Amino acid sequence: MSISVFNRRWAAVLLETLTRHGVQHICIAPGSRSTSLTLEAAANDKITCHTHFDERGLGHLALGVAKVTGQPVAVIVTSGTAVANLYPALIEASLTGERLVLLTADRPPELIDCGANQAIRQDGIFSHHPTVTLSL
Repeated sequence: MSISVFNRRWAAVLLETLTRHGVQHICIAPGSRSTSLTLEAAANDKITCHTHFDERGLGHLALGVAKVTGQPVAVIVTSGTAVANLYPALIEASLTGERLVLLTADRPPELIDCGANQAIRQDGIFSHHPTVTLSL
């Protein structure tokens, strides 16, 4: 099985799990590292996808959808500064009780800290505000 097929299947399982826990909306800022999640979200008929070209605006869009629906909302972005741009929305969600599920990509360890804006260290980037954090 190719890596891309494996990643698509893993993404499908993850998204199915989220829908079983009440996620009906996913906000996406597409990027190369999050392609599998984006494609599977678009293919899932239980999910309404919202896209935005700017991650900071995307985070606030997700927060607004969570406020209006009262349901958890997932967010898909690529790596690095794209992840950091979600921080303001995450802080507000933690203070107001909205539930955001942030699905962020990362680079392989050998490509972190190589000078590119998408290659920053992400481990623990949200450590003060989320309820649960998982690194896979």
